[in-house]
Amino acid sequence: MDSQYACADCGHRFSVTISDEEMRASLQRNHTEQCPKCGQQVGHGGVTCRHCGAIFVVEMPHWHVHCNLATGKCPKCGTEYASACIC
Repeated sequence: MDSQYACADCGHRFSVTISDEEMRASLQRNHTEQCPKCGQQVGHGGVTCRHCGAIFVVEMPHWHVHCNLATGKCPKCGTEYASACIC
């Protein structure tokens, strides 16, 4: 099915094809679509490391509920980045 996606970086809205399971749960990692405005990959977004201030890209699988669930490791200092789901 097609669904509207809002880019986590620039907010641009565009259509992506997702499965019924992805609509009910989290976005799977196999999406190759990119934002036509800024080029960010679907299901990813930039965050700032709370330890060193570096900006890096993490996975954001709860795209459909605009949840802040995200995980990753800072490439500069190695600090784990994690935001708990608030939905």
